[in-house]
Amino acid sequence: STAEEKTKHIAGIVNGTVDLPPGTHIPKTYRQIKWFYNQTQQILTKKATRDVNFYRDFRKKMHLFENGTLHIMSLQKEDSSKYKIIVEDQDGSEIFTEIQLGVYDPVPKPWVDVTDFKMTEGKCVSTLNCSVDIPNVIYTWYENDKKYGNPSADGNLTLSLLSESNLIYNCNVCNSSGRVLRLGNKRAWPYRELTGFSCSTAKGSGAIHAVGAQTC
Repeated sequence: STAEEKTKHIAGIVNGTVDLPPGTHIPKTYRQIKWFYNQTQQILTKKATRDVNFYRDFRKKMHLFENGTLHIMSLQKEDSSKYKIIVEDQDGSEIFTEIQLGVYDPVPKPWVDVTDFKMTEGKCVSTLNCSVDIPNVIYTWYENDKKYGNPSADGNLTLSLLSESNLIYNCNVCNSSGRVLRLGNKRAWPYRELTGFSCSTAKGSGAIHAVGAQTC
């Protein structure tokens, strides 16, 4: 018999490594485990009490852990695919799990700039632009380390501030494909001090104090 397939989504970065979990508990008395690339091209077979049998050149960049997890090294864009594991128990019952792997370029250092700045009705109105040189990313803005608005594919942020405002804005950039790709701990890039964009009113003067950017 065959159990219903389950689908997982996992992301990795070019030249990195990734673990594809079996998605189900591997019984101690299993008959065999099979992994497939692109759903149909077989990667390996692992029969109980026997060594892993890899097909083609998959052995060069893949390793099977005892719990059924497939470890992939030196990731490349062409590794993006739908993988499938079939676990067969001693009774001949099979459990299928499908995993969609997406491999993406690492997010480079973002660049933040002010694209528009003017005084309107006693307020400083400005547009900040956060950008990177790769497509398909999600931008998230923070005001004084607190999330500001919703994540978006648009890196522009329009602000209308009182002249006495003294705020710091950060832009966080992540790979998208509908899900966040975290590259370890957040790496904060040094703030870029902005000069020449302060404004003044009769009540005093103020400025967007500093703008910075970081990756996931």
